[in-house]
Amino acid sequence: MKRLIAELLKKEEYDFLKKIIGVAARGYTQVGKGKETLYVNTPNRKSGVAFIITKTGDKYHVLSLKRHPGFNITYIANKYDDYNKDALKTIEALFSLAKDHKLVKYFKENLNPKEFTKLLLTKEAFHLDRFNEWFPNLKEIEEKEEESVENFKVVFDDAVKGIAKEKVYEFITKASSYLKKFGLSKILHGKVFVVDKLPGNYIAVYEGNSDVIKVSRRAAKKYSDDMGRNFIHELGHRLWRKGHVNEGKVEDVYKQVKYGMFRDDVKEGDVFRDKYDDRKIEVVKKINKGSYGWCEVKVNDSEKLQQVGIGAFKYMDKIKGTPMRDTQMWIPSPYSIKKNEEEWFCELLAFGLVDNNQIYKNFLKEVIR
Repeated sequence: MKRLIAELLKKEEYDFLKKIIGVAARGYTQVGKGKETLYVNTPNRKSGVAFIITKTGDKYHVLSLKRHPGFNITYIANKYDDYNKDALKTIEALFSLAKDHKLVKYFKENLNPKEFTKLLLTKEAFHLDRFNEWFPNLKEIEEKEEESVENFKVVFDDAVKGIAKEKVYEFITKASSYLKKFGLSKILHGKVFVVDKLPGNYIAVYEGNSDVIKVSRRAAKKYSDDMGRNFIHELGHRLWRKGHVNEGKVEDVYKQVKYGMFRDDVKEGDVFRDKYDDRKIEVVKKINKGSYGWCEVKVNDSEKLQQVGIGAFKYMDKIKGTPMRDTQMWIPSPYSIKKNEEEWFCELLAFGLVDNNQIYKNFLKEVIR
């Protein structure tokens, strides 16, 4: 800690790292006796230091780069927003690239730009828009790493080779074929990053701000047979976020499916049997207001009308009229109904096209602009 390792950075490079450390969790700058020192503390706020860069006059040095036993990037990142997480990923990348985890010798020589680019984008699943903002001089390197697959530009993690890479070509080609056939060529473009792994063990994610898709190399290998479907799902998010979907109509149907009954399945003239007290209930007038509305009904042929909420018919048996539709048919996967209407739509798109589900496809044609 006493000896100076090497003169390291130009002023703009020092200022950049100062910004990164400044937004990182518990990062701060200390000034004293003519020296300015950048720190990132450990989560438990003890004295262990993870990262020190010093400025003395107009010289900039790395003094130490070491992992304290209590310093856990993942632990800290989970507690902060994406901006802080990316700052911490940058620090983690410096650790990973250091030839010695306690000391870094002349960082400029040891840091291979191509290696650093691939590490951040495919190992750390860094946000592309922020990568381009923070590392504009590395954009050209990232673009040189791209491979063309259909209309997509794909950047592969170095571990994706041979058969694994062929599997990626295969699922992108297969998904593109389904979407072209359905008339959705307009979303077949952009960048795809095949990364080492994604947070939360996700198989794939759509990154809205950057308009890119990231696929987990490990998950893609494990679920290779379903990757075409997963890729279509992520492109469904692009459709949704770009305003190509009638969100209001999707939300309305999603809520009905989640509740377990379509309001249109109750019509004037329908007759139901209340299975709890064996009453016959005939719908005389239907009033559509709010989420479901209500009906004026006759009970056991009485001329006196009563009001019943439409949602109550979910628990009755229809004995006259068109049979009630099974809302379970509208749940393509358990995951689809647990999240929100956007995820449900993306699952309808994926399962509808891959399984050639005509019910889903007809609905999709109604809501996609």
